[in-house]
Amino acid sequence: PKPGPSMPLHLTEEQLNEPVGKHLRTDFTTLYPDWTVGEALDHMRRHPPPGRIIYFYVVDEQMRLVGVVPTRRLLLSPADAAVRDVMIANVVAIPADATVLEACEFFTLHRLLAFPVVEAGRRLVGVVDVDLYTEELADTGEETAADRDDVFQLIGVRLTKSQQARPLVAFRGRFPWLLC
Repeated sequence: PKPGPSMPLHLTEEQLNEPVGKHLRTDFTTLYPDWTVGEALDHMRRHPPPGRIIYFYVVDEQMRLVGVVPTRRLLLSPADAAVRDVMIANVVAIPADATVLEACEFFTLHRLLAFPVVEAGRRLVGVVDVDLYTEELADTGEETAADRDDVFQLIGVRLTKSQQARPLVAFRGRFPWLLC
C-alpha cells in the first residue's frame, strides 16, 4: 500500500523486497528502429502516448528492447534520420525479477529518471521511474524531515548537513572519515 496521511512514509523491509514488477508502468512509448524520426513523431501525434514520456523505448517486432531515445534527442534530430541512428543502443535495464531495493540501487548508480524492465531475452514488460520513490512525498503533507531523508537516502539523493554548511564546517565533518 502507498503511504498516505494515516500511514507513515517509512518503507518496510517487506516492501523493499517486493518484486519491482508490482510497481511497473505499462503506459510507455515504443518506437521501431527502422522508422525515421519524422515517422515516429507523426505516429505519436496520431496515437498520443497515454502516460508521461520520459524516454522512448526502441523495440523489435518481438518487443525486445534494442535501444532508448531521450525525448530531447528525438525532438531535435533531423526528420529524415533513422531512429536506430539517434537511439542509445547500450540500454541499462532492470530485470523483471529484481526487487524494489535493487531498483533503488539502479537509480543511485546510474542517475537516470526511468529504467525499462525486461524479462528473459530482453523483452520489454514495463518501465519504473523515479516517481515510484518520490511521489509519496508530494502526496502527503504530514511527512517529517526524517521520513523524507529516509526515502531519499534509498535513491542516493540524501541531503546532509555538510552539504548545507559553510566549507569549514563541512571539512570538519568529513575530515575524520577521510582519515579512516
